[in-house]
Amino acid sequence: MLCVAAMAQAFWHPPGMVCAAAALTAAYLALEFRQTSRVQRVVGYALALGGTAMGFAAGDGGQVFLDGIARSLKLLLVFFAVAWLQRLVRVSGSPFWPMPRTGSARSSVWRR
Repeated sequence: MLCVAAMAQAFWHPPGMVCAAAALTAAYLALEFRQTSRVQRVVGYALALGGTAMGFAAGDGGQVFLDGIARSLKLLLVFFAVAWLQRLVRVSGSPFWPMPRTGSARSSVWRR
């Protein structure tokens, strides 16, 4: 659902989609919170709080927060696409995934 909201917000700009996409992003981040490292959480908090604080200092705190989430949705879509493709590759049964280890870079193949 978040991908659909992000696509709609990125390409068609329907009214109210920024709030819906921000709510779905917040729900996604809440669900994935435990799977991130402590460093990622600290950096995320610092960026979100710093940007929101600067927005409030400029007089547009809430709008800056929503705009920041809306702008980050395009990057989140790229991450979703990569994760989806990785999953498809892992279950495809391809003989090339994972790549078999044939030795180090100093093997005879590289000495020609």
